[in-house]
Amino acid sequence: QKTEATQYTDQALVLYSHLTRLWPHHVFVGLVVHNATHAVHQKEAELALRLACVEGQSAIDSMMIAPPDSQADRIRIRRGWKLSVCAEIAAAWLEWVTRWLDDQPESTNIDEASIFNMMNEVQKFASSVVNFMLDWKERTSERLMLENGADLIVSSVRFLALWLATDPKMHQAAMPILSMCTLWIVHSPEHGATIAEYVRPCISFALETCGISEAQYAADLMTRELHHDRSQAEEFASPWVGTIEFDDLARAVYSIPSDEDMLRDRK
Repeated sequence: QKTEATQYTDQALVLYSHLTRLWPHHVFVGLVVHNATHAVHQKEAELALRLACVEGQSAIDSMMIAPPDSQADRIRIRRGWKLSVCAEIAAAWLEWVTRWLDDQPESTNIDEASIFNMMNEVQKFASSVVNFMLDWKERTSERLMLENGADLIVSSVRFLALWLATDPKMHQAAMPILSMCTLWIVHSPEHGATIAEYVRPCISFALETCGISEAQYAADLMTRELHHDRSQAEEFASPWVGTIEFDDLARAVYSIPSDEDMLRDRK
């Protein structure tokens, strides 16, 4: 039975998820600028984001300590329902703050320390979500993951995609998730297009860190003449580029038939 405090926390999370979806600027602006009411607004915004990260981690813990019984997977995922809500809040923050920073003139009094602190919290949460997804796959399979927890998958992929489209340092740890997303895009009529839309910026970002033209890369994928020239790679170039997993994901996102598909069509 839930305690009164737990009930309040759950209600606050659901409320914040709605507010960040409808009015992200109103919720988060206190974290990024200095003004007369900065302290009050900062505490309110920090509460929303820290609550999402803490409760999201708690939901992950509650699911990961359950025994690896695929028959009970639906019950286990239902127990961690808050992860979807928390991922949505964190995703809303990443989407909003990136757009907001891009729109600001240099003269804006930006609270960089506050943004940095919150990004650290979100990074820890994102790392936990990656570990959870890999643990979940080990317990069941990609197909059962989507079958038993579609909402959780879609919200987690959106959150991770927003983070991975800015932070190549996590790409190595998240490498196994590429093939998971490929399978969902190819085999899920209901969710495949949405997942493809979410992960496409990750592909663009990974190629950019290696100095590779996305248009040329897509053309090379189509003609099966990949070179993966990383000569213009930055210091933090993505380790994804040049791997089979990355190429397969890109084919799925760009709707380029795989070699297996082409052979099957010829038959």
